[in-house]
Amino acid sequence: VHGGDMASTAGKDHASKGHWFSWNRTGRTGAWLGAMLLVWVMGAVWIGGDPSIAMLADHRTGMAETRRILLDDGSLVELGADSAIAVNYDGSERRIELLRGQAFFSATSTGTAQAGKRPFIVEAGQGQTRALGTQFVVERLPEKTWVTGIEHQVEVSLKAAGDLAGAQAVVLSPGESIRYDHRGLKTVQTRDASQALAWQRGLLVFNNEPLSDVIARRERY
Repeated sequence: VHGGDMASTAGKDHASKGHWFSWNRTGRTGAWLGAMLLVWVMGAVWIGGDPSIAMLADHRTGMAETRRILLDDGSLVELGADSAIAVNYDGSERRIELLRGQAFFSATSTGTAQAGKRPFIVEAGQGQTRALGTQFVVERLPEKTWVTGIEHQVEVSLKAAGDLAGAQAVVLSPGESIRYDHRGLKTVQTRDASQALAWQRGLLVFNNEPLSDVIARRERY
């Protein structure tokens, strides 16, 4: 009887130890994965400010950082501070999404071999900008988006969705700017190119602008 009790006890001890080892290994694996996820999220927030943008972005900048990017078709993008883009090129179009911040675009003409006949389109917020020429600036703020023509012309339109479907497009010439939001396209305004590109020289220039826009731009630095 005593021998049987000892065997039974030993078996229980063995099962208990095996169960502890299994739990401990699983617990360590879960803790390691959790720690790695936490590090990734914290890194994404530190670099990109938003984990979802960090996942979607092909190119991005940090606070007070600018970056020049040469795309496969020869087009040039200069990202402003705390900005991000996703590049979606295919056989029919060259589409870039400005996920946040601002960027200067110098699009390669559709007549070149690299670009082919594919239009160059920048999507931001509720609208998109199609290059009819080459150079323009798009700035995405929390509640609105600004587009400014720098060289030649660009066509700004709203996405064909909901009550904004079928909205008329607006063509901007150099020195012209337009704002759009979820309510639609606003009035075309005159905007000096040097002001629109002041951030390339490390300057922030404000001229009769809403305080919310000023704060949003300063937060990038």
